[in-house]
Amino acid sequence: MIVSIHQPIYLPWIPYFGKIFSSDAFVFLDDVQYPMGKGFFNRNIIKGSDGPIMLTAPIAKNSKGGLIKNTSFELNSVWKKKHWQTISLNYKKTPYFGKYSESLEALYLQNSSENFCDFNYDLIILICNLLNANTTFSKSSDLESKIITGADKLLHIVKSINGDQYLTGRGAGSMRYMDEALYNQSGINILWHNYLQAEYSQVKGKFLPDCCILDLLFNCGPKAKDILIGSSDIT
Repeated sequence: MIVSIHQPIYLPWIPYFGKIFSSDAFVFLDDVQYPMGKGFFNRNIIKGSDGPIMLTAPIAKNSKGGLIKNTSFELNSVWKKKHWQTISLNYKKTPYFGKYSESLEALYLQNSSENFCDFNYDLIILICNLLNANTTFSKSSDLESKIITGADKLLHIVKSINGDQYLTGRGAGSMRYMDEALYNQSGINILWHNYLQAEYSQVKGKFLPDCCILDLLFNCGPKAKDILIGSSDIT
């Protein structure tokens, strides 16, 4: 069984979902520290008429630096409504906006959770369900472990759900905790996920790479699943 692991981030880009669709099981790594500083944990881009638009979900100041599973959005914020308005404005003329917008709009406007992880779980799994993913999902916080961080924790997660292959990327974050000897000793084979730039049809102008998953979903519909798998080179 192929297992992949990643933090539950907001509006992930295509390689994130490429890993999911290339795995039998995907584990949300939610019991580690929320990273300090700017990054793409709580933000990503969509394509607007004049170029990229960054959508940033506001994180409550008093929850920064704690565990991801305990991280909250700013209370009394209307960011979900604003984000959905921006998404709708820029994608309403795409071929598949009408097919998927109802369920996504309901999530943005009716999901009252202020918990960062809960909202992201729901959003990521909804998108996977819309594209008929066969992957199963779990949370690292639901797996019994006294291991807090590092390569040992990731190995423990794979073993806990009976995985025999671990699919990981080659980014700095992934490589920081990669110890191939540990996996070899446990009889677990490491697979490397290499992202091949997926260029697909977008409604407006010149192709803009590295958009969040919604851009692919609304422009390509059911074909997005094949694009996600095709953009994943597993070695």
